[in-house]
Amino acid sequence: MRQYQPIWEEIKKKKMATIVAPAFSHKKIIQAVMKERCEDLAFRNLLRKKNIVMRLEKEADAEKGLIEFRLVVLYRGTQIEDL
Repeated sequence: MRQYQPIWEEIKKKKMATIVAPAFSHKKIIQAVMKERCEDLAFRNLLRKKNIVMRLEKEADAEKGLIEFRLVVLYRGTQIEDL
């Protein structure tokens, strides 16, 4: 398992994750989680199949040392089952 994969798995499961890390590491952690998201082809294909558009929002608080990730649904298309 890659180093930042557990963070991405937590985000997928719970639609959010909060990480405590030193402020100088925030940029690196955010980039690594974004890379994990891009490399997760199964998740991307599932979203495409269900016609769902999601965005990964991230917010870093340097004073508290927190990074918060949220997976937000931007668009949910009509499915054949919905008709």
